[in-house]
Amino acid sequence: MFAAPTFHTFIRDRSWLNICGCAEALAPVVAEHYGAGRRGGVMTLLEPDGILNVFTQLEIGIPDQTKLGRYFAISLEKAVRTARLGADNSWNAERNPEMSQYGGAFKLPWLPLIVSFSGWSEIDDIVFTAYVLRRAGVLRESDIDVVFRQHENISLQLISRHEEFCAMCDLVVV
Repeated sequence: MFAAPTFHTFIRDRSWLNICGCAEALAPVVAEHYGAGRRGGVMTLLEPDGILNVFTQLEIGIPDQTKLGRYFAISLEKAVRTARLGADNSWNAERNPEMSQYGGAFKLPWLPLIVSFSGWSEIDDIVFTAYVLRRAGVLRESDIDVVFRQHENISLQLISRHEEFCAMCDLVVV
């Protein structure tokens, strides 16, 4: 019988390191084209487990050290809020920029995991994460379509930006 990967299997089988390695390879290209002076951020992997959420975080690229603590906090907050509200993503889960509650986290289709990034614009946080997961072999293009369509009001922006990311990053060796 097939068991869905969990947080621990993602860590043990090095999937998380593969995801972060892809993100590291792609971050300079994204920073050059869309960073607006930002060169990295923080990626979070979270497994919601009722009362206790298990998570890990890693710096990606070269985040501004004066904002690094904020990136860690926001990336984790997005994932925890998504889990707490049982939402598909943090864009639809009581997003409130005035309270530092942004979009940028989403559930992985078919897996009991939430992934988040903080460091780019909200749109680019979402697209960067989805693109990285595709390049790391975790998501298929059809999964990305599902993720983007769950983001009410911005799904067309996400799809359009994803096409730009593909054109820009598909030749980057990861």
